[in-house]
Amino acid sequence: MKNYSLVKFEGLRNPARSQRELQNTNLDRPSDKIRAQNMEHTREMLGMKTGKKSDPAFLCTAALKRVEKDSFVRYTPTSNASSGIQRIVQVSNVVEDPLEPPRHKHKKIAGGASEEPPPVIMRSPPRKLTAQDMKDCYVPACISNWKNANGYTIPLHMRLQADGRSLQHTTINSRHAQMADVLYAAERQARKEAEERNQI
Repeated sequence: MKNYSLVKFEGLRNPARSQRELQNTNLDRPSDKIRAQNMEHTREMLGMKTGKKSDPAFLCTAALKRVEKDSFVRYTPTSNASSGIQRIVQVSNVVEDPLEPPRHKHKKIAGGASEEPPPVIMRSPPRKLTAQDMKDCYVPACISNWKNANGYTIPLHMRLQADGRSLQHTTINSRHAQMADVLYAAERQARKEAEERNQI
């Protein structure tokens, strides 16, 4: 049903083309040989993609190929060694795990002393605090208009200070007085008209 609706939709755009494509398509099941080839090709492509993702980020494919090959070295000990037998040593590189924690801790060495001495900080001698100094350094407790967990009675002037209304600058529009004058003039004109109407 799904294929039929797709063909029907394609046919709405170009019916002649869709009929031609349907006549040329082979709808038989693929043979076992073709299926095996497709599966093998898909498996290879998936293996390549997963292999690229699983490789360490800092190793390229050429380095990986070079790591896989082992090399053989002929080793001859020095004359003062106990046995002067010549040996063949196999050298193989081990791929390190990128997620393994570092084996060595690198400590930063402190920088050398600079030629210029550090500046001397001059401080005044310690002296006792006076009452005026204590008064100047006094910071009042925070008063909130939203939370009062202990239920303290807070004076109204302190509430207003916490509200910050005194810090706001109130400005009056310059047209306010102009509007008042216009209303006053309209009222005077209305009174005058009312008096003339009464006289008539």
